[in-house]
Amino acid sequence: ESGNDRLKSVEKFSVIDSQYFVGHFDGSTFAAEHADTRWVDYGKDYYAAVSWADVPEEDGRTIWLGWLNNWQYANIIPTRPWRSAQSIPRSLSLRRIEGDLRMVQRPVAELQQIRKDHRRLEAKVLDGEMDLGEQYAGKAMEIILDLEIRDCEEVGMRVHTSVDEATTIGYDARHGRVFVGRRGSGNVDFHGNYVLK
Repeated sequence: ESGNDRLKSVEKFSVIDSQYFVGHFDGSTFAAEHADTRWVDYGKDYYAAVSWADVPEEDGRTIWLGWLNNWQYANIIPTRPWRSAQSIPRSLSLRRIEGDLRMVQRPVAELQQIRKDHRRLEAKVLDGEMDLGEQYAGKAMEIILDLEIRDCEEVGMRVHTSVDEATTIGYDARHGRVFVGRRGSGNVDFHGNYVLK
């Protein structure tokens, strides 16, 4: 099997996914606590994450961000001159979940300083769809969504909507995963691996 053949077979999968390992390092040997694969992010567009150097010791956080793109289609995304960005900074920590150490990520607290106008939507029971209307429209916003999921298999919201386009942010209750669906977000036919859902 040639190197080119191996590359072709790898390209069928997302080669941008990042893994993490939890374990002990004695200075020469690393021993992982787990044998299964631990994914940093289930999305395809979080690549080459780098952490901040020289975070003050009294702060104590590990903070990183990643490139929001994927080399499978980075050079052919049909937008110009803007084709990608960095993620928001995330603070990393370990949390024991069901007896197992897992890496967790949260947006850094400093991002709360850019919050301005607050709007609150009162609790509602949803059956089907609800249009929030123009009063909740904006170019950039932080949305805090608290959902009580009963017997539905999937729930979410559509953002950046127009007559025939929308990006879906949702929760798949069957598999316990958050997803971003961009199948209907616009021109997505430029590469077969671009669409996630």
